[in-house]
Amino acid sequence: MDDPIAFLRARLDDEQAEVEQRLRNPYLDPTDDELHQRNAHPAYEYKTLEGQRKAWREVDDPPEGEGWELNTTSADPDAFERFDYTEERYWRRRRPDGSLREWTPAAADRRRAAEIDAKRQIIELYSDGAEFPDFDGGYQSAMEDVLELLALPYAEHPDYREEWRP
Repeated sequence: MDDPIAFLRARLDDEQAEVEQRLRNPYLDPTDDELHQRNAHPAYEYKTLEGQRKAWREVDDPPEGEGWELNTTSADPDAFERFDYTEERYWRRRRPDGSLREWTPAAADRRRAAEIDAKRQIIELYSDGAEFPDFDGGYQSAMEDVLELLALPYAEHPDYREEWRP
């Protein structure tokens, strides 16, 4: 394959097919309940309070701060666990700063799909401008540099050509 544009389009087609296949997997996007069971919901923070078994009077007192609620789930409707010598109570609240953490493979795959789309748009910019001379003092050569950089992560692919290396 001599054409870096065709090479990049083929690699992006491969990546997009992989991403679309992964996104069809229902296990990649857990429910809110499943995330709360693992203390992993991106919009929440979690705390576990612990006390002496049968002597813990503050068992129902939330942690300091506003907005705490019991971390009840289908697997643990009481948000409570009793051990030999201690008891634990599980709490959650929405993140006060409103931030979200990157948290699921599906979220990462959606970001990856957006990156693939952005790379395709860059390639199209080059393809559309490739017919025009380099009147603006470097647009054409800059776009060629960008294409070389876009191809670089695929340097181990058998169709990659060394002359594309920046």
